[in-house]
Amino acid sequence: MLYFEGRISSPEEITIRCCQEHGAVYMADYVLDDSGQLRELRYDRVNFF
Repeated sequence: MLYFEGRISSPEEITIRCCQEHGAVYMADYVLDDSGQLRELRYDRVNFF
């Protein structure tokens, strides 16, 4: 499953959103299952203070 800002998203939606937001930085978080297989990929916006 793919997540963008906390909700399930499609690869197309993630690409569009990341390309439209100039200057925004997103961090990928890889969620693995118990056997080490990739289960989820989450993209969350990183805010710099």
